[in-house]
Amino acid sequence: MSKTAIWEGQLPLALYQNHIHRLRAKDDSIESRFFMHWMQAAYEVFQQYQGVESRTAIPNLSGSRLKQFVVPLPSIEEQRRIVACLEAVRGKVKALKEGQVQTEAELQRLEQSILDSAFRGEL
Repeated sequence: MSKTAIWEGQLPLALYQNHIHRLRAKDDSIESRFFMHWMQAAYEVFQQYQGVESRTAIPNLSGSRLKQFVVPLPSIEEQRRIVACLEAVRGKVKALKEGQVQTEAELQRLEQSILDSAFRGEL
C-alpha cells in the first residue's frame, strides 16, 4: 500500500529513507494536498504504480518512474475545491468509523448483559 503525506515542519529535523520521495512544487500552480490525494488515487484506484517494481514483497516506486507520471492539473481554484471535497468526505468517513467502533462496543456490552441475565434466569 502506498502512503502519501505532507510535511509541515512538525519536527526541526527529519531524516528519511531513500525509498521515500520528497516532492516540492516549482510554483504556485499546484495545491500540495491535491497532489497528495492524486498520488494516493494513482496507486489505489488507477493502479499506476503497478509495474515490475510492485511485484516484490515491498512495492517500490522508483524516482525515474515517478518522473514519468502525468498528473492532471486543473486550475488552482478547482484543485482547492477538489481538496475541500475530499477532506470533507474523509472527515465524514472518520466520524462514521468512530461511530461504528462505539456501536460495536455498545453491542458487545448489550450482548454480555443479555447473557448475564439469561444465566441468572432473569429472561
